[in-house]
Amino acid sequence: MPANPNQSRAGDAAPAEAATVLDRMLGTPDQSGVGSLADGEVATWAETHGTLADGRAVRLGASCLLRPTPGDRVLIWSGEDGKRWILNVLERGQEGPSVVATTGPLTIKAPRVALTAEAVHIHAEDFLTSARNRHAVEHLRTESVQTRVAQIGTDIRRASHASDEVEGTVLQRAGTWISNTLREARLHAKAFLFD
Repeated sequence: MPANPNQSRAGDAAPAEAATVLDRMLGTPDQSGVGSLADGEVATWAETHGTLADGRAVRLGASCLLRPTPGDRVLIWSGEDGKRWILNVLERGQEGPSVVATTGPLTIKAPRVALTAEAVHIHAEDFLTSARNRHAVEHLRTESVQTRVAQIGTDIRRASHASDEVEGTVLQRAGTWISNTLREARLHAKAFLFD
């Protein structure tokens, strides 16, 4: 009897190829591949479904947020109902932007979220921020808006230089207006109307 029980004896058939770690964890899947994990390559993709390089249809699993693209290597679960789901993108097939996509609303909840990038672009039909305190440190700020509505309890602005240019009409209403000018105040207009 050999010292190593896995070692074959003379005359025995060659041992079967060693199972992968995944095969040992999940057991050997049957020939149909039902109820098994495998990897594959994405051939085509549209939103939440696509096809693999071997022609099989596949859908995106809910926990796989990275949208696959053709050429990607993916981890696939084949369920007992015959459906196949992509659980994870293992390797990108081509250079390009990675898209995190869901079919429904997405909420990120954490004590603190940090975003680091050379440039951030936000495209939205509606953009709502709700914050108790907002702090912004900017070297340059440029705004281009069609309509701006601001309701401010207290507005305190300090600037080295301020320039307001309005092509149309400026309408200001104030309960009390106090203007302190240290050196000089100039008003230039074709007509003044005080009421």
